[in-house]
Amino acid sequence: MVNGGATEELIQPNADSFWAGVPHDYSQPGVVQYLPEIRRLLFPGKEQEAADLANRHFMGNPPFQAALQPLGSLRLKSDLPSQVEGYRRELDLQRGIVTIRFRSGGTVFTRKCFVSRPLPRARSGAAAGKALAGPSGGRGGRLSPA
Repeated sequence: MVNGGATEELIQPNADSFWAGVPHDYSQPGVVQYLPEIRRLLFPGKEQEAADLANRHFMGNPPFQAALQPLGSLRLKSDLPSQVEGYRRELDLQRGIVTIRFRSGGTVFTRKCFVSRPLPRARSGAAAGKALAGPSGGRGGRLSPA
């Protein structure tokens, strides 16, 4: 997970093998006998009765899986020269890249973070460059990659 803002970024990698608690077998022998009754209750709109029956017989012990846990937290902090302007955060789902761009003190800052589930990889990078001048010659021009 990648969260944050201009002055602080929080990167929390996780793995499907790191969970709270201990492994459990959540299956309940013989519960299939209740499935027809649950279905019969659902069709006429008796959702609460169906849920109550499912909760009584289908839930394992303990009734819920333990939560996936982050492997750690990497917190990146930045001291910026002035107020942040033009903040933009993008997520490219096809490439797995989070891009953050903003201006501060006449400088354009760009941070990118790549996280891949199929490949156990995470990469982060940052760049800074002078902001482009706007039509009036002052700050506030268009953001462009540094």
